[in-house]
Amino acid sequence: MRLVIDIGNSRIKWGWSDRAGVVTDAGICVAPAEMFAVLAMHTPPTEILLADVRCGEAAKEILAHVRRLAWPEPVAVSTRADFGVLKVGYRQPELLGVDRFLSLIAVLDARPVVVVSAGTALTVDGVAADGEHKGGVIIPGQRAMLEALTRAATMLHGRADLQHSALTPWGADTSEALGNGVLYAWVGGAERVIGGMLEQLGADCRIMLTGGDGMLLKKWLKFDAQYDELLVLRGMTHL
Repeated sequence: MRLVIDIGNSRIKWGWSDRAGVVTDAGICVAPAEMFAVLAMHTPPTEILLADVRCGEAAKEILAHVRRLAWPEPVAVSTRADFGVLKVGYRQPELLGVDRFLSLIAVLDARPVVVVSAGTALTVDGVAADGEHKGGVIIPGQRAMLEALTRAATMLHGRADLQHSALTPWGADTSEALGNGVLYAWVGGAERVIGGMLEQLGADCRIMLTGGDGMLLKKWLKFDAQYDELLVLRGMTHL
């Protein structure tokens, strides 16, 4: 049984897989120690695949835990210029984030698709029916927007509740005005990009959402979309 691990900017996801596209016993945590408190009770994996967008201490901690358990050394997953019919559209394909690359692998099925990951950053990528990745867009996540604005304009002391903000222009105090404004910018930016991609990719294009804020985006997005929290992990199972 394979163990697949996705180190994101703010969270770590993991799951087990015995065949392509299937992830079972998945979990989410912030620190590697939390993950291994659960994993240590599992039968040892035959292989460990690791995707890391942080390139920081988390991967080193995971390696230390793995060695302590005498499990197989993790294999680091990296972006490739192509995978099957998928052709990465970046001028330097290796610079496409590995999480985005794996999400694209997970959704390939001979139809055009737009993949949106809503997390620390909001990324949008488009793939044509023949597997050609057309490129993508990176937008600040809603928390990044809020933090940047309150750092730049220190008089804005509101504590915006981003999870309960609404698409309404009638904020009754600074906190509401900030939260609603960030939501307008975040959702509006995503919709503008997705709309442009749909015009190019065709009416039969699907929209796939993932990421920690993906369900919140789905709530406000004017387009029909399917959410899959484990898209990056599913992509790894195809390798």
